[in-house]
Amino acid sequence: YEEIGFPLPGRETIVISGTKQFDAPHCKTAASLAQALALAEGQDVFICGGARLYAEALPLADVLYLTEIHHRFEGDTRFPAFDRDQYVQTECREIAGDILGEFDRLWNSEYSIGFDDFFEVYKERYNIIKKQREVAASEKIVSLQKYTLKPNSMQEQFIVNLKKMLAKGEDRVLLISSTGADAIM
Repeated sequence: YEEIGFPLPGRETIVISGTKQFDAPHCKTAASLAQALALAEGQDVFICGGARLYAEALPLADVLYLTEIHHRFEGDTRFPAFDRDQYVQTECREIAGDILGEFDRLWNSEYSIGFDDFFEVYKERYNIIKKQREVAASEKIVSLQKYTLKPNSMQEQFIVNLKKMLAKGEDRVLLISSTGADAIM
C-alpha cells in the first residue's frame, strides 16, 4: 500500500499493519489477518503480500490466481511452497512469447529514446512534482491535483534504479508503467 500511496479504485482495501494506520476513503487498517477477514464481512478477499502474509493466508485460500515467471530472480523472499494437488487448475497459458514480441516491438520502436534523454525529461518532471509538493505543504491546502502529483516511494526508487543501470553501463531500459485499470506502454 505504501508503494502506491492510495487504495486501488473499485474495491475496498484493508491494509494489515501492526504499526501504522492508513486513513483514506475505501481503506481500512487491520492489525492481523484475522481482523482483516472480519472487516471483509464475507466478501471475496485477495491477498497482495508480502511473504509472511501469503504464508499465513495460504491455508485459508479456496482459489489461487497465480502468475508464474520462469526465471530465477535474486532475493531471499519467495511465495510459500504449497500442495498443488489441493487445487484444481482451471486455466493455464504461456504468455512469454507475447511478452517477448511486445518487448522487441517497443524496444525497437520510433519512440525509444536513450537513457540520457529520458533521464533529463524525467528529472525535470520529477523536480516540478517535488516543487508542487513543497508548495502544497507550505500552504496547507488540500488539493486533489497536488496530492496526485506527489512522487511516491516507487517513483523515487525508480530514479535510484535508473542511476544504477547507468552505472552498470546500460544505455537503454524498457519502462512499462501501469496506473489503475488503464495500462500505458
